[in-house]
Amino acid sequence: MKILLYCVHDHANAGIRSLGAWLKQHGHEVRLVFLGSVHGLRVDTSIRENYFAEAQLTDDFTLIIHTGHINIPEPDLDFPIPESFLALVNTWQPDLIGYSGRSILNNYFKDWFPRLKKIAPMAHLTCGGYGPSLDPHIYLDRGADSVIRGEGENALLSLVSALEKGEAWQGINNVVYRGAGGRLVYNAMGTPIRNLDSLPFPMFHDGGIYLVRGNELLEEDPLPHGNVDVVMTRGCIGNCGYCSAVHWRSMYENVHCKMPKYRYPSNDKLLEMLKFHKSHGAKQFYIKDDFFIRPYTVLKDFLARYKREIDLPFDCYPNLDLLQHHPDILEDFYQAGMSALNLPIQSADDDLNRNVFNRHSDFDAIVKLAADAAERFIPFHTHFIDGMVFEGHDPDRLLAANMEFLKRLPPLHPGFPALTNFHSSYLRVHKDSPLSRKGFIQRMDVAAFFRRGMFLLFRYLMPDREYDAFAHTWQSKSPEPLLNLFLQYRHNLHTRYMLEKAQEYAGRDILIWGGGDVYRNRRQYLLGMKPVAIVSDIPVPQKIIDGIAVRDLKKSIEETGYLPIFICIRNAMACARKLKAMFPDYPNELIIGYGIY
Repeated sequence: MKILLYCVHDHANAGIRSLGAWLKQHGHEVRLVFLGSVHGLRVDTSIRENYFAEAQLTDDFTLIIHTGHINIPEPDLDFPIPESFLALVNTWQPDLIGYSGRSILNNYFKDWFPRLKKIAPMAHLTCGGYGPSLDPHIYLDRGADSVIRGEGENALLSLVSALEKGEAWQGINNVVYRGAGGRLVYNAMGTPIRNLDSLPFPMFHDGGIYLVRGNELLEEDPLPHGNVDVVMTRGCIGNCGYCSAVHWRSMYENVHCKMPKYRYPSNDKLLEMLKFHKSHGAKQFYIKDDFFIRPYTVLKDFLARYKREIDLPFDCYPNLDLLQHHPDILEDFYQAGMSALNLPIQSADDDLNRNVFNRHSDFDAIVKLAADAAERFIPFHTHFIDGMVFEGHDPDRLLAANMEFLKRLPPLHPGFPALTNFHSSYLRVHKDSPLSRKGFIQRMDVAAFFRRGMFLLFRYLMPDREYDAFAHTWQSKSPEPLLNLFLQYRHNLHTRYMLEKAQEYAGRDILIWGGGDVYRNRRQYLLGMKPVAIVSDIPVPQKIIDGIAVRDLKKSIEETGYLPIFICIRNAMACARKLKAMFPDYPNELIIGYGIY
């Protein structure tokens, strides 16, 4: 059969990539179509005037404030169905069209199913993913023939087989549909797949993948070859009050079918998949599991083999409890190539964390781990949830607790300002989530949330008195300019740092790492010093730049000793990590970041 699976605002969508590969393995012809932007939210550095006054605060409104940029809803999030997509459907006439989406997109694309049905009247329309699984009635009311709840491989394959044979499909496990009189019929949930090694690799830069850009249809995978998102676990060990993972498991528990908290394939299978991506140009992996966790011995084996067989940087979410019970595992993560330490806390107020978010965080341990990461030039990431009002929890006290936690983290390094990253989420809370039943009353005004999130960023950068004056000034002003003010403030700190280092090392022997555009941009800050060499850890065609010899990094340091080294590379922090890996006792104060931020 001809199967077309599509998603909107989610180019990494692991769901349709996995389902597409599964259906192809069973002999069906599959096409994947990715529409909209990368992840449904525009990464922006400038906010138009009056944005927050005009923002429509719907149940699905989300906003995330990062260190240096924000994700805000696109003005055209609910764009019309592209004619190029309709043309593909009209020409190919698939037998089944499947949509995958998250809950935050429930309110959008309301007229797409009728349009698809009109040009492909024989196609069965089905839906899956978190949005349709948790609220199947929304999608059935818009014209979908069925919704597949939960894990989709076996249910979708059974649905396709039934359609192909002309058999009834209404009794298939995991399926929801409208029965007689419009009654919503929920079928039993099928047994989850236990052996994940039986699944093929998700479709990635494969034939039959399309991207709709504007109204142009391109046969190409929208994901870059170099930075690859991978999912290496199904499920999560957590029971966080705000997370849909709890709902996902409850769909199975309510019908007496046990869904394991998490499942994982063998190390052989995972490494085979990563080798496949590396052979196709992967330079870094982003492991998207909620927690990258395995039994202790399995995880140690994976990390050791990853270093030997893959040896690429990777980003993941390790589990704090595991790191505390097995301190050696953190060193294994670092040695394997983990390029960031991600330890979300949600709130630095312990009472809110425990009794509302259903999380426990050892703040002392996190601060210690963050300091250790900073010594290695490994960025530390954490995450706050804000913008909601909880009974018995004063919002000002909660903000003060978060600010106090930030002041305990390693202070800003002006040469490497991205060493500490944190973001605040204006959370979309599902109506049936535990959070809704634990005292969640309402969300704050979006402008108030944005102001609080930006104040966190400034509080981390500023001395006490300067912050107090700043916060007082901006407490009642429209907050749209705050992002640009933050970027300019951080830029000024970096510029001041470069000037101070130029003065400190004037007339002294130094090494310069990098001779490209960043070096040329920073050259004026290096005047007056005595560069012994321009060093590189990769072969370069040039042997002399500005009269300075270009030499191998490792050999040069072995010959010159530990001179001040000025890193003039865009990603200076990654270079600093490499340097510390080669020479662990290289003094941090002699590693100077002259990158562009």
